[in-house]
Amino acid sequence: MNNRNGMTWSQYNEKTKNKPIRPLLLKSLELFDGYKGNAVEIGSGAGNESIFLHNNGWNVLAVDKNLDGLNNLQKEYPQIQILNDAFENLNKLPECDLVFSAYSIPFCEPQYFNEFIDTLLKSLKTNGRFAGNFFGLNDEWAKLNTDMTFCTAEKTKSFFGKFEIEYFNEDEFIGKIANGEEKYWHTINIIARKIK
Repeated sequence: MNNRNGMTWSQYNEKTKNKPIRPLLLKSLELFDGYKGNAVEIGSGAGNESIFLHNNGWNVLAVDKNLDGLNNLQKEYPQIQILNDAFENLNKLPECDLVFSAYSIPFCEPQYFNEFIDTLLKSLKTNGRFAGNFFGLNDEWAKLNTDMTFCTAEKTKSFFGKFEIEYFNEDEFIGKIANGEEKYWHTINIIARKIK
């Protein structure tokens, strides 16, 4: 199966292996102020962030629909739990302190999206955090893909009614995708703490 980079997911994982840790994850960990608990990475891909979390004392569940990446991850780090499933099929996750997702959430089909987000946020304990990226309506892929989900800033914020939004950034820019081609990006980036 191909992703929006014109590659298979296995090729994408190979291309992105050992990339720098996403700043959004680092920012969310700073907010925990040294606390380490249970983390779920949604769309773990090559596993860079799951490995980083594990190496920094977190218990990690990596979730991805591509089994190759998960198998490679568990061969090297058997302590990391894996879950091989499509986002559309997820209806329950273990209770956790952190849900992290880098540029993966939009790949959930629109008809399942609200339920998918609800599943992610319900898994968080009180004071747990969500950190992730949504794609805005001006994203280049929004014109091409009816099987992906794109949101306004207002719609994104509406998912977090029971949360304190600790970081929110909306950005539009031209940047490269994994295969080296340029793309117009519209990202909505959020860290939010569950307050009830």
